[in-house]
Amino acid sequence: MASRRRNGESTRSATTSDDEEDDDEKLEEVVAEMAEKVKEYRSTLPNHLHSSLSSLLSSLRPTLSLSSDVSLHASSSRSYLGPGAESCSDNSNRETAAGDGERTPDDVKLLNDKISSNISAMSKVLKRLNDCISRIDSLASSDPTIHPSFKRKKG
Repeated sequence: MASRRRNGESTRSATTSDDEEDDDEKLEEVVAEMAEKVKEYRSTLPNHLHSSLSSLLSSLRPTLSLSSDVSLHASSSRSYLGPGAESCSDNSNRETAAGDGERTPDDVKLLNDKISSNISAMSKVLKRLNDCISRIDSLASSDPTIHPSFKRKKG
């Protein structure tokens, strides 16, 4: 009976080693395929990133073409409500025009109005910025007493 067990054990170990060899071969094939994919990705990824980035940047770039019939400071027939304000009819017209990829004279006019209002507000922004900088400088030059809980612990 002992010889039967040993023969059975050797058959099991032979079957197990065959299965392990098959598994090893399959794993080696998978590793080789993955290595090919990695090699392909490494060669094509920079080109894909470059094309994606350039298309993204070109889509973000404003294409502003001023036609002769649209002037920078012409008055509009509709009332201007402020930056970003649009009426419902203008919004629907803008969506159809934006879908075509073209800018309408109304879009150009609105853009010019926004740019003009931003330019006129720039002096106020610069004045506030200079005021804040001077306040920061005056605080930095003075020697205020800082509460100990706000001081860094030296350690």
